[in-house]
Amino acid sequence: MPIYVVLFHGDNITIDVKPENMKILNLPATKTCEHTKIKGFFTHRIVKENTKNDAVTSALSKVLQEWASEGYPEICNGKPNINVESVDKISFWNWLTSRYPNKGFSFYSNP
Repeated sequence: MPIYVVLFHGDNITIDVKPENMKILNLPATKTCEHTKIKGFFTHRIVKENTKNDAVTSALSKVLQEWASEGYPEICNGKPNINVESVDKISFWNWLTSRYPNKGFSFYSNP
């Protein structure tokens, strides 16, 4: 079965970077900046599926599940608009030696 890496871009959100949100954002409490607002994120998922379309569906499901289970809806003003940036087939060897976690979000504050 082919292995795909699907890259997503999420926007249309606002998350205040304040002390009570640090744990959910996985940031040290000493790095707060009350005037910073998170506007979006990038994330990827690696999935084994038969087709690119199946890979996107499966990967998006994993992203949405993590978004809900990690508490982001409670601190986020707005539901993320998630778009597919790329879908690439990778070799078994690349998958096997990948050091990237298959979870998490890379947030940004400026679009």
